[in-house]
Amino acid sequence: MYRERTSKRKNDASVIAFSIPMLAFISICMGSCVQQIRQEPQAITDCGTEGAVQSIDCVYAQADGIELHLDLYLPEKTGSGRPAVVFMHGGGWRRGSRSQFKPQATWLAERGYVCASIQYRLSDQAAYPAAVKDCKTAVRWMQENAEQYGVDPKCIAVAGGSAGGHLAALAAVTYGYGHETAGTILDEGPPLRAAVIFNGVFDFREPIREDGDSENLVLFLGGSRKQNPERYAEASPIVHVQRDRPPFLLLHGTGDTRVPFQQSVDFQKAILDAGARAELIPAEGQGHGWFNRTPYLEETFAQMETFLNRELKGR
Repeated sequence: MYRERTSKRKNDASVIAFSIPMLAFISICMGSCVQQIRQEPQAITDCGTEGAVQSIDCVYAQADGIELHLDLYLPEKTGSGRPAVVFMHGGGWRRGSRSQFKPQATWLAERGYVCASIQYRLSDQAAYPAAVKDCKTAVRWMQENAEQYGVDPKCIAVAGGSAGGHLAALAAVTYGYGHETAGTILDEGPPLRAAVIFNGVFDFREPIREDGDSENLVLFLGGSRKQNPERYAEASPIVHVQRDRPPFLLLHGTGDTRVPFQQSVDFQKAILDAGARAELIPAEGQGHGWFNRTPYLEETFAQMETFLNRELKGR
């Protein structure tokens, strides 16, 4: 059984709770280590915004005995053929929470998007490519459950920040193109339609910072660049850029000392040189988490919405 709650406008304190039978089944996918799960959702929390958004907690996969959850944000009004966005949180691949992108997911859901903010295996649980597999499994979950939630399975974007920006970018340039990681084909659905990346990491082939690679990166990739340069290259989204890849919106603070702004500059150039599309919006003088603070939070909401409306809604 499950309980579901719908949050209304601030002047409407009513909450409707009801129970329905739960149906669950598990299908094995992406090799032996990840089981994708399709099941009825569990209630989480009211969004607490002026718009009406339904928020539910779904288990989308099991990996190495770990249940992987996503928070699904749905517009109040039912519909079909709607665009969707899958968000991937930051935290250096070793920490962070799927709640990080709740404000962005709620904003878009209020405007007709179906959004998911996902959990993935952190690097102290499993090294690369585990997190990549989990993110792609979440995309596939959205595609396979598209009809239930009124989503167009060919109209899905990804978004993320920092380490999550890396994972979202890598998914965008490889998912649906027959890409193979660690001997396992991870992308059986249609390619993604767009990507929105905040302060993303795109190229591991050279040290990201002057002081060398962070402990987080070494843990994520299971060793140093000297030990496995091929893995560092394979995990770099910039290596997989081609003409037919989806358009990107890149938002990055020019004062970021954790992930240099140059990462986004070089990634945009590689995309444009390949004949694909990328827009870079710099935040002058801003650091790593600038997009989660007012007034930049509201500004990036609008920039993200404008980009996604154009790429996913055609307006």
